[in-house]
Amino acid sequence: MYYFLKSEGVYLWDIIENGPFFPTRVIYGNQKQKPKSEWSELEKRRVALNDKAIHILFCALSRNEYNKVCMKSTAKEIWDALVVTHEGTNQVKENKMESLIYQYELF
Repeated sequence: MYYFLKSEGVYLWDIIENGPFFPTRVIYGNQKQKPKSEWSELEKRRVALNDKAIHILFCALSRNEYNKVCMKSTAKEIWDALVVTHEGTNQVKENKMESLIYQYELF
């Protein structure tokens, strides 16, 4: 999936890893989100990458997996949910490893 997303666009994998892009500007030292009317064409294309990434992820999912993540609003949230579902958290991985070691020792 990583290489497919990278082949679709340079910034697509960045959107999945880091979250969506929102154009900002600095006002008196504070970053504020720009109104849509002030977005440049490049900024509009970068914002649309989140939707493109979501579309690609949804097309790759089975109906069952889609139902688990369809309420997520960003590609990063979808990807993180899929990672936890398929790989598990660190604690789950450690528990699986301990269980396998125990089964091996019993063998």
